[in-house]
Amino acid sequence: MKITGSTVKPADCNVCVLGKMTQDRNRTQKSRSNVPLALVHTDLAGPIEPVSSDRYRYTIAFTDDYSSAVFVFFLTNKSDAVEATERFLAESAPFGNVKCLRSDNGSEFTSRAYKALLKKTLHKA
Repeated sequence: MKITGSTVKPADCNVCVLGKMTQDRNRTQKSRSNVPLALVHTDLAGPIEPVSSDRYRYTIAFTDDYSSAVFVFFLTNKSDAVEATERFLAESAPFGNVKCLRSDNGSEFTSRAYKALLKKTLHKA
């Protein structure tokens, strides 16, 4: 049996091409921080099951964009995010001032108490 056919490559279908594309990064390499604590990412996770013996149900993590150092604090309630952030800012002060704190704008980061803390600590530099 002989198989015959064209050796010409078929034209790419636009829908096929778009379906095979991958998403590009949403930031360039230049946008990484050049100094420690210039940009810190934060996120809160939980509720975590099972609850720890000290009744911690949430964690909040702070990640330095420059060094990728991660600082984790354990919380009993979501509302404790304000105190944890204040503690992180105080503990990181000897190494420099946090210039920008980036979050996912969850309810724990948009409360009045959280905004007041950021105004008080981040805007005085």
